[in-house]
Amino acid sequence: MQEHPETFDQTFSSALDRALEGVLGRAARITSFYVDPGMSTKSPDGYVELLKKIFSPELVNSLVAAIGLELSKSFGFRFYGDMNWKLSDYVSYAQQPLQLRLEPDSGKMFAVGTDKEMRITMSNRTVGGMLVRNCDLRLSPELSLVEPCKPALDSQGLQLHPGEARTLNAKIRAEQVGQARISARAVIVDLRGRTKPIEVPCVLYVVEREGRLTTGSSILDGLLLGGLPRRSAVLLASVPC
Repeated sequence: MQEHPETFDQTFSSALDRALEGVLGRAARITSFYVDPGMSTKSPDGYVELLKKIFSPELVNSLVAAIGLELSKSFGFRFYGDMNWKLSDYVSYAQQPLQLRLEPDSGKMFAVGTDKEMRITMSNRTVGGMLVRNCDLRLSPELSLVEPCKPALDSQGLQLHPGEARTLNAKIRAEQVGQARISARAVIVDLRGRTKPIEVPCVLYVVEREGRLTTGSSILDGLLLGGLPRRSAVLLASVPC
């Protein structure tokens, strides 16, 4: 009979159970009765706050460290016991063994017909080698791809050593005015041999021309097609509060 690999939730739940039993012993079952273990992935820091209502802060800190250690064993990332991480930090590393970042070379605003360089950084957070099978960009209609990611990944993908980071560059062009969305998507093979997609989004603002002043609010900048135009006045109106 073929064995199916555990899902992320199953692996995480097993690691959580081992950590609770290791620190609390028999009290672990009582804890799971009063505090929903499912919160540990949906709201990690909220889960910790509920634990503090049952146990002392010192014991809860020991629990968080124990959970982090078990997660590092199960998901293969490096454990730093002296970093005083929050549970959300450990969950982030477990969910995303590859840290993926997408950044424009300069600012998030550019004019129609102009190009912008995008930088994709991939960092291996695990203690073992990682295979990145592919990495590409997904664009909303306001944008088009001028130059794909380079250097391009070959047919075998990209092998990242523990702690190694690689950078890919791509060039996009602004095609029409509006709030544009772009995301980088990488497909990796984790330490258990499972294929896992990881995606990170980024919002850009395409304006009719250069020289708009941001308001500091991404929502308002989007409504103004990138910000306040130079040498102009903008009247904002709304219903009475």
